[in-house]
Amino acid sequence: MKRIILQSGQERRLLAGHPWVFDNEVKSILGPEGPAMLEPGELVDVESSRKTYIGRAFANPHSKIVARIFSPSKEGVDKGFFKARLRSAVERRRGTYNLETESERLVFAEADLLPGLIIDRFVGWPALQAEPFILEKNRAGEKVAFETVQAALGAPGVWLSVQFLSYGLDVRKDLIFAALDEVIGPVQGIIERDESQVRSLEGLPQVSGLLRGTYPD
Repeated sequence: MKRIILQSGQERRLLAGHPWVFDNEVKSILGPEGPAMLEPGELVDVESSRKTYIGRAFANPHSKIVARIFSPSKEGVDKGFFKARLRSAVERRRGTYNLETESERLVFAEADLLPGLIIDRFVGWPALQAEPFILEKNRAGEKVAFETVQAALGAPGVWLSVQFLSYGLDVRKDLIFAALDEVIGPVQGIIERDESQVRSLEGLPQVSGLLRGTYPD
């Protein structure tokens, strides 16, 4: 495992909980046999100038944010890792949202210890299906509750909108989707919305489109 060694005094912000290491804070990069170069998306350990361990991170030499710390321990990254992080994110939302009826931001990047990953979850019906029913009820002066639409149109669908705003998460899409399948269950569609300028700063292309299933037309 390669190690990022910080310049003297640069560890204070990171030890206080900030997850980003900027390129001008790095003193050296060491591999098992000496000085090394970082590869985009690889795992690295971050240490202070005195070699005190700070955390494990996703690296990206193309970015001013050269490393994004995701764990204070030497944690591996596999499907199990993503399942655990996604489950934690879902449980945090349960205290605020009714996940059966409400849409929400399910994963919010660094706040959920998944640097650069944003997942929005939408619950409802395709507009072409729901809009005529709702307009008809409105014209009749009736209030339209979620339960009213559900009784008429059946169970709502679930769609996910995903953004991969860091190199380390972008190159692990397959693992993330495999974990999502087990944590979230089946959905009607997954839509990628990666048009943000942030991706250009990471050395990633801007892309968008349907990854799975159907659009909620």
